[in-house]
Amino acid sequence: MRAPRPLVRLALACAALVLAIAAGTAPVRANDDERRIWLEVLRSQPTAAEPAPAARQRPRRAPRPARAPVSPPQAETAAAVTQDVPQDVPITHRVVVFGDSLASNLGEGLADVLSDKPNVTVQTRAQGSSGLVRDDFHDWRAEIDPFLTGEGAFDIGVVLVGLNDRQDIATPERRLARLGPEWKEAYARRVDAILAKFRAAGVPLVWVGLPPMRSSRLSTDLQAINEIVRGRVTRGGGIWVDIWQGFVDDDNRYSDNGPTLEGQIGRLRAGDGIHLTPAGGRKAAHFADVEIRRLLARDRPAPVSAVAPPPAADGLAALGDLEALTVDEIVARLSALPEAPDAVAIEEPPPAIGPVVPLTETAAAGGSAALVRAPPLADRATRLLNERVLADGVAPPAAPGRADDFTWPAAPASR
Repeated sequence: MRAPRPLVRLALACAALVLAIAAGTAPVRANDDERRIWLEVLRSQPTAAEPAPAARQRPRRAPRPARAPVSPPQAETAAAVTQDVPQDVPITHRVVVFGDSLASNLGEGLADVLSDKPNVTVQTRAQGSSGLVRDDFHDWRAEIDPFLTGEGAFDIGVVLVGLNDRQDIATPERRLARLGPEWKEAYARRVDAILAKFRAAGVPLVWVGLPPMRSSRLSTDLQAINEIVRGRVTRGGGIWVDIWQGFVDDDNRYSDNGPTLEGQIGRLRAGDGIHLTPAGGRKAAHFADVEIRRLLARDRPAPVSAVAPPPAADGLAALGDLEALTVDEIVARLSALPEAPDAVAIEEPPPAIGPVVPLTETAAAGGSAALVRAPPLADRATRLLNERVLADGVAPPAAPGRADDFTWPAAPASR
């Protein structure tokens, strides 16, 4: 039997290695011929004519059969689909936000904070460069009319406008200087015209004030516009919402960052120092959300009792004496009585413990907005003294004549 060629080569290589060792030559010092023989042995591969030995062939694994998908029972599939598909909720209230580019930020935030009420829809009708001064560019008084009547009628209106109103008012006679006495009177009349349209249509209006700006001059002008609008809205039957204190620091100055609705310190203002970030839009919407939810609760229908009242006393008296009557006669008299109504509306008294508020709801109580808008309770000097005493542990100076006053000679106690 003829030996395979690789075995012959391996035998020759081993013989050459033995001769090299016997001659005192180290393997690492092998000449080029020996190195070439080793490389040929290592690189040699069996050809197609000379198959590799059976011991070197790895057995091939059979492919794993694919697992057939298991289909759930028909009843379980139907139940899962029913749980995933939301039920249709009828829209009962429509909220529309009007105004400039800040109204766009407010509308997005309002849609977010009212997402827990699927029966309420929020739409935004904002024009970025609009205002109440340039009627030739965009007239909001004429724009609001189609939304108060017809198919596009809504239930609650929200207005945030005034960012672009720091300019003169042009009249047919002359121009009114910005924020002058005549300018303020003309601006107030334009606010009154919008309030009158909502009042005539019977639609409640929530007017949101302007927030502070990074520019101190711009903030001063917008604060003057807020004062004009605040007086007209409160006297014209609208709801005024002030968001100024929600975007300032402890020193009543503009701040890019502040507390968010999630309780964390986040960025509330955009890079231009004017517009609101998504977190700032949600915070501004929270102030208006308190008033909107109050309006929604006011429109809630009265509860109806499903229990039918007992028959009237005069109906029982009409039956007469039933002792001497047969069963058929009693049934005939009962059938002749008038039918009682199916349900009677019963006005239930308010609960003594107050309204039930979900723990996961972000809307605050009625007085929370007033607390947020309130000025700081203490001045800066008092706050620094409190911080030094409570945080640093430094005792405050003792009052003369008090028990902790150890000065000598003792000062007379003040009365």
